[in-house]
Amino acid sequence: MKLLIVIIFLFFTSCSEKVTEQSLIHLNGYWEIKQVSFPDGQDKDYKINPIVDYIHYEGMQGYRKKVKPRMDGTYTVTDDSETFSVRKANEIFWIHYENDLSSWEEQIIELSKNELILSNEEGLIYFYKRYNSNKPH
Repeated sequence: MKLLIVIIFLFFTSCSEKVTEQSLIHLNGYWEIKQVSFPDGQDKDYKINPIVDYIHYEGMQGYRKKVKPRMDGTYTVTDDSETFSVRKANEIFWIHYENDLSSWEEQIIELSKNELILSNEEGLIYFYKRYNSNKPH
């Protein structure tokens, strides 16, 4: 199972552009989950997302909130918010979250204007696409 995670990781890191400090600006904005890959090799696809993530990033720190798009183009904002910092270790960028109950990290595997791929400490890989509010709901 761990071998599969390593293979998936190597595939993404070899086929994608290297994440740089300059590309971290692409974290800003609305992100829609499209798939989660589990360590056992199974995938869960998300076709409809009633809630999307809003990420605000500036100067190696930021916050992430859950928002609900409305038909009129506005958003209902939830009370959920996680502050984070970004750190670089061995040419890899990590998003570090910490609150009163716990702390955790996600590795930024890929980041572009329209795609974000994160991996957490449990080996789950999250695939996001830029949320397009102009599409029909």
